[in-house]
Amino acid sequence: MYFCPEMNHTIEIIRLVAVVLITFTHTRHNLESGPVYVLLEEVPKYGTLLLSIISGYLFWTRSRKEPNLFEKKVKSLAIPYLLANASVLLLVVLIYLLLGFNYLNRLGMDYQLLTEGLFAFNGPPINPPTYFVRDIFIVFIWMDVLFNKRWKLLLLLIPFLFFGKMLLRYDILALFILGMLLGLQTDKKHSRTITALLLLLSLASVIWFPAWSKYPLAAFLFTFLMSFNLRFRKTGGFTYLLHLYHSPVMVMSYPLLARFVHHPILNLSLQLMLAFLFAGLLYRASRRWNSLKILSGGR
Repeated sequence: MYFCPEMNHTIEIIRLVAVVLITFTHTRHNLESGPVYVLLEEVPKYGTLLLSIISGYLFWTRSRKEPNLFEKKVKSLAIPYLLANASVLLLVVLIYLLLGFNYLNRLGMDYQLLTEGLFAFNGPPINPPTYFVRDIFIVFIWMDVLFNKRWKLLLLLIPFLFFGKMLLRYDILALFILGMLLGLQTDKKHSRTITALLLLLSLASVIWFPAWSKYPLAAFLFTFLMSFNLRFRKTGGFTYLLHLYHSPVMVMSYPLLARFVHHPILNLSLQLMLAFLFAGLLYRASRRWNSLKILSGGR
């Protein structure tokens, strides 16, 4: 089969690549053009798009059939999201109180730390890249309501409906649904046809609708890469921790790096290395102490 739930190794690779791309876009630099700028600012746009498609694909092929979908997503999405943002919030407040240094540039030291910094009612939380986890958790609530008729879950969405935004990015929902549709395809011949059609659509959109071309391109990349039954070690825990914690590491370390490391490429490399190192240490610690697996939702 072409698209099938068992192809976890290929999905692991795509997900890891997507998150690595997301880390690129959160590096601090002064570049405004050139190949490195494109790598850091343009190519990473596909990271979140690929993750959205993967989420929808895995929902259709796996998790929609599992009982207690909401409870499992609380463990794998909501709790890691809250911990990743609460830890950053606490650290920022402590640095402000003890050292007088304010890392915040879009939130006030008031109720916004909770409404926007933690729950992200109207914009990205204090740990910005985790907005994807916030949105995808809400999408899964809707999926549980629609597929399992758990109407009481709608009560959880009332605060976002009246005091904020239901989703921060609706293209995440659209690509999630696209991933579900791709999950319907288990016939190799049909899947190859879909890949070819997505390639043609991507080329056409690049020519006539360049602003929208990233969406069909992301879908084509997913279907094309899924055609390879690759072998790869399980990296879900590391990948998730890198997604959740790379930005705080970069933000906290950049003032020191900017002071002592002036070569732009070396500075960028060190930012990425520190983010990977921190995520790797968290992952190793969580494998040694099971209680720390809560950070990555049990992955």
